[in-house]
Amino acid sequence: MTPLAIGGLGLLALLLLILAQIPIGFAMMIVGVVGLALQTNWGPTLTILATEPVSVLSNVDLATVPLFLLMGTFTTAAGLSSHAIVSLSQLISYVNFQARVLAGLRMLKGAA
Repeated sequence: MTPLAIGGLGLLALLLLILAQIPIGFAMMIVGVVGLALQTNWGPTLTILATEPVSVLSNVDLATVPLFLLMGTFTTAAGLSSHAIVSLSQLISYVNFQARVLAGLRMLKGAA
């Protein structure tokens, strides 16, 4: 079976799994594992299936997503409205700008 035929059957299988109300992530995982096994062999496929989740979950960059969601949960539980969050963001931006202006003026004063 050619890789193009495997890909076409994979898309069809993905569509059927989604129509069977299987969650999209699980459907994509099933189709990907079976497609890789059909193109190579079950040995390398099971090795990748065992090692890839650990490498993805140990990525530090992905830690920001759940922390962002946790921050949103905390602000909602604290009763902060979107207006209060925007006001706090503007205050922090203003203070940051003033600190940079002062640093620039000090640098100009030192250069003179």
